[in-house]
Amino acid sequence: MNSRYQVMVELYEGFLLYARNWSNEWNMSNQIGLSPSHILILELLENQSLRPSSLAACLHITTGGITGLTNKLVKDGLVDRKPLIEDRRAIGLYITSAGKAMLKKAREQKYQQMQKMFGVLTDSELIQLKQMILKLNRAD
Repeated sequence: MNSRYQVMVELYEGFLLYARNWSNEWNMSNQIGLSPSHILILELLENQSLRPSSLAACLHITTGGITGLTNKLVKDGLVDRKPLIEDRRAIGLYITSAGKAMLKKAREQKYQQMQKMFGVLTDSELIQLKQMILKLNRAD
């Protein structure tokens, strides 16, 4: 087995372990009862209303997936479904004042987790890691 292949295998295993650690850490410290996907939806709705289909496209998931995620946010009073101002036939998702307050708490929790998970890296290493991940995400 060549060394490039071995390094790629180790990277693959390392990414899987890191993702599992990230998820475990989130689940252990989650004080707000929202998933990272719920928080991302609140962030996307913070300054604008969006159609469910637009939100699904932003998150690269199906409209059915968005319905499942937003149902919880609507039930919890964090998001409203209302007709869009520009097209009353279409439904838009709007963040509520309770949603904005929850988003503030969520950002604090997310920041604490990022500090814990990335805190071992120097500023320079963080920048390098970001550049490498962006490069990997552009690869087809």
